[in-house]
Amino acid sequence: MLENILKTVQESEFEADMIIKDAEKQAAELLDDARKEANALKDDMAQKIKLRNQTTAERMQTEINQQMIVGAAAVSEDVAQLKMSAGEKQKEAVNAVIALLI
Repeated sequence: MLENILKTVQESEFEADMIIKDAEKQAAELLDDARKEANALKDDMAQKIKLRNQTTAERMQTEINQQMIVGAAAVSEDVAQLKMSAGEKQKEAVNAVIALLI
């Protein structure tokens, strides 16, 4: 009878060891899956941040281009006014020279 109890205890210990090993294996697999999921989430977040930064940069470049167009138009207007003014001054100078010659 004592042998049967000892045998039952040994079988129980063996089963307990197997359960523990199985639980450790499952825990290791869960941890590995969690790491993979975390890495996938990290990569996804990095991609989203990169896309958002790229979109922001493109938006800023568009604004800069628009400001440059507006600025160029203003400069062009100023240049046209300066050319007209220079033309008028040139006419005045020519008239002044003609007046001196007459």
